[in-house]
Amino acid sequence: GDWRKMTTEIKAPVKVVAVFDYSIRPARFKWNDRVFEIKEVTHTWRSTQGISTIVHFSATDGANLYELAYNATTMKWMLEAVS
Repeated sequence: GDWRKMTTEIKAPVKVVAVFDYSIRPARFKWNDRVFEIKEVTHTWRSTQGISTIVHFSATDGANLYELAYNATTMKWMLEAVS
């Protein structure tokens, strides 16, 4: 069988519960009426989209890896991809 996990692009707005202390850390998110608890943020990085700073997170619930993106200007979250 194929040992590589497939990545599926989602690009959907999601509701996120996040912790704001010295930085932003997503704790859980809701997508398709299901709540996903984030066990670990494995990587973060930043990009820009026009004048907006986008903070990206690779996060896992223990089963899958999710790429979440937070737009610091609009304060909206997107689920970018699942693998």
